[in-house]
Amino acid sequence: MAEGLVAHESEASVLGSMLLDSECVPLVVSKIKSEDFSDAGHFGVMQAFESILDEGHTPDMAAIIQILKLVKQFETLGGEDFIKGLIDAVDSLKAIDTHCAIIKDCSDRRISIAKFEEATEQLTDMSIDASDIWSGVYDTGLEVSSFSRQGALHVETGHPERGLYKVRMQILKDRETAEVLFTGWDELDSVIPTGWAKQDLSICSARPGMGKSSWRGCVTRRFCDRGYGVALCSTEQTKETETDRNDALLTGIPISDILKSASWEAGDKRLDLIKNANRYMDENWKYDMLFSRDMDVARLREWLTLVTRTRKLDILFIDLFDRFKDVGVSINKPAVVTAKLGELAQLAQQFNIHICVIVQVNRSVEKRADRRPRLSDLKDAGGYEELGRLVMLLYRDAYYNEDSLDNTLEVCIAKQNQGPAGPHVIVPFTFNPETLESIPQSGGFFGAADPAE
Repeated sequence: MAEGLVAHESEASVLGSMLLDSECVPLVVSKIKSEDFSDAGHFGVMQAFESILDEGHTPDMAAIIQILKLVKQFETLGGEDFIKGLIDAVDSLKAIDTHCAIIKDCSDRRISIAKFEEATEQLTDMSIDASDIWSGVYDTGLEVSSFSRQGALHVETGHPERGLYKVRMQILKDRETAEVLFTGWDELDSVIPTGWAKQDLSICSARPGMGKSSWRGCVTRRFCDRGYGVALCSTEQTKETETDRNDALLTGIPISDILKSASWEAGDKRLDLIKNANRYMDENWKYDMLFSRDMDVARLREWLTLVTRTRKLDILFIDLFDRFKDVGVSINKPAVVTAKLGELAQLAQQFNIHICVIVQVNRSVEKRADRRPRLSDLKDAGGYEELGRLVMLLYRDAYYNEDSLDNTLEVCIAKQNQGPAGPHVIVPFTFNPETLESIPQSGGFFGAADPAE
């Protein structure tokens, strides 16, 4: 009885919070679902929120009331008095995390109670093996456990569902049906044999101004043109900067000209090129962008929950990860970076996507004669080198030598778990500083990994 009262109060408070502030919605839907609600009325309201999100819209109070009226639940639930009761139940918007945890805990307890009651009843049936009954109870325990929700996998030899044979056969099946992410650049794909594997992390790093965001934009275009679902979380670039880059890449108009587009005369053909490029992206790309200088891993999880409700997502680029507010700390930063990268790895598993993290290289590289970056040059390197399944380091000689006519952008495959890697595994690209386009040069990579290095 006490559990039901606590759940009812938390459910009302959470729903009231979402009605009052739509910014609470992503947080809630990333943590709980409508089936976690015990009250029928609360269940109906949560379903209304989910249905609006599934259509790609932002739910507000007016939209929720309209949905409830359409399904003829509004008056049945109590009309405006019911909505007012939900809002009055809000003690503090800051308590929403706590209430979500209570709702989830109560839901898990109801599931556990139901399973135990079922097991108790089955134990009287002598035709059912008692070990099978308790195995079912144990499976429920795994389902509601915190480590299970965090992506842990329990393999138990001899078990019909968790046995090694069953797990191995599923792995082989998944490999057969896996959608491997390749850019379509043969020169690059040939040295990354397993592609940008889903549920994995990759790291792309360079000095500021080297061209890592521009190269990321080119890779994004390759994936989008090939029909993959792509998302970008940008902590540095503004929407104006990013769309300027996209326009330059797709139209071939120099970025310096696009920045002066306000002075173009009416009827300038370049405007038509930009309009057509953006229509093309809207009609053909599956692309989501989030611009925020106040980002952390928890908010990223909320956003990914919203994105994946309406479309399939294959790869996420984070530019720049070291600007996340829970990463850019001053105390014990290497340990913090490693912990947050671990959380990103969990997100990659949870959403079945590849996550490419864009980060900066330490200034120490400037002090060497050969300024090509190494793994040890990654800022707070330990976590990046350990958790990145694929690490790419970018270098342009023209960045340091203004008189150089060589606009080659070197993409060094410094590390990968399956495939060639090392300081000599370099894929050269021709970089156009005017349009920001990078095109792989014929001939593939410069050499095989040197076993001595």
